[in-house]
Amino acid sequence: MSNTSVATETRPRGGTAAPGGPAPLAARHGSADRRVAALSHFGPPIAVLLGALIWPAGLLVLGIPLIIRFTAGTGSAFVQAHASEVLNFVLSWLFGVGFATAFLLPAGFHAPFVLLVAALGFGLLMAILLLRGGWAALQGKSYRYPLTMRLAH
Repeated sequence: MSNTSVATETRPRGGTAAPGGPAPLAARHGSADRRVAALSHFGPPIAVLLGALIWPAGLLVLGIPLIIRFTAGTGSAFVQAHASEVLNFVLSWLFGVGFATAFLLPAGFHAPFVLLVAALGFGLLMAILLLRGGWAALQGKSYRYPLTMRLAH
């Protein structure tokens, strides 16, 4: 038996790249791009909270990622990808909730308590997923939402 050592890949810590190696994820995108991409994820939950206080602010659920996609997203592929993903996610959930409401109410499903609990549960799940996406954007990573129709690219 020979006594050979197996080369192991070492990754630098602390955000510095190895000489000649690729830059760490956070360094590939500027901090301004990461913050704007995160805002596209954090914007819809903030708009929902503001919409509870001021009705027209709820319209910003779609407006924030849409504005970011067509303004700041034109200069950065990273920001555009995140804003498009948020837009797809919010549209998918709005379509899903709209269809579920359209089919459940006429079918005689008039239990307001059950609808309220379902709405709060889906809203909490949506907020958690949006916060995870925002955290990924702050770290310079891409994020794909589950159960999402890809309508905007």
